[in-house]
Amino acid sequence: MKDKLYISVILPLKLEWEPVYYVSCSKGAGDETLGDFADDSRKIPSGQLSPVSVGDRVKVNFAGRNYIAVVSGVGVEPATEISKIKEAVLDEDAIDAVSYEEILFWRRVADYYLCTVGEVYKAAYPSGKTDLEAALAARRLRDKVRRERMAAEMEAKRQRELQRQRKKIADLEKRIERLMTRIGSFEARIAGKKGQIERALKAESRERYISELEKLSAGLDSLASEKSGLDVLLCQYRSHYDELECRNTSSLTGVETVGFVDNSVLLQKATGSGTAGHPYGSLSYIVP
Repeated sequence: MKDKLYISVILPLKLEWEPVYYVSCSKGAGDETLGDFADDSRKIPSGQLSPVSVGDRVKVNFAGRNYIAVVSGVGVEPATEISKIKEAVLDEDAIDAVSYEEILFWRRVADYYLCTVGEVYKAAYPSGKTDLEAALAARRLRDKVRRERMAAEMEAKRQRELQRQRKKIADLEKRIERLMTRIGSFEARIAGKKGQIERALKAESRERYISELEKLSAGLDSLASEKSGLDVLLCQYRSHYDELECRNTSSLTGVETVGFVDNSVLLQKATGSGTAGHPYGSLSYIVP
């Protein structure tokens, strides 16, 4: 069952407040805290499983335009009319989350420069950088889908080959079983023929029995040689089957492409660029 969970977000705009949106969440047992916000006494309502955490980035619509916002609070009490609250769109495979320490630093910078935290967010993550992150995230998602498709195709091929090997092994085992039956029949005939030779009184009969025994022995040797070759082939089939069965194609899905690793200098609390266009001047100053 789905329920609404209200969140507050930071937009890359000059806003004195943090808008409230909602996300759909599943019913579950127990409470969940706000994760990194250990000093926040608010909790997710009982029985709800939160799909978002503080610092996650979501897509929202504000004043008719779409923005990528940072979740600043989970389980908040909306101060506006419930029917007017819009939904935030989650994208689990998209842009990386912002850490709790980064958000705290934004707030300190905003207090120091008498600006809004949204303006600091915009300076730390300008639209070009955000668009690049979104493009790289989309590429990672496409690569992930491609790897999963390749892994599924390889697994299907492996299963088909396993099925073929199982049939070949079963057919060969039946062939060996029939051969063993023939070998047993030859051995029984050879034993009987040896008894006839021992009981034979006439030389002509003994010579005939010996000739027949030699033919039976040659036939038994031929069957034994054939069985030996089939045993070797069966061993090879089983070895190939075991190799296929142990082969793991899921490792393809664990390969990650290289994403955007350059963080804003603001997030690292270091001086530098990345603040062009800020209405309150350079933000390269380190707040003590």
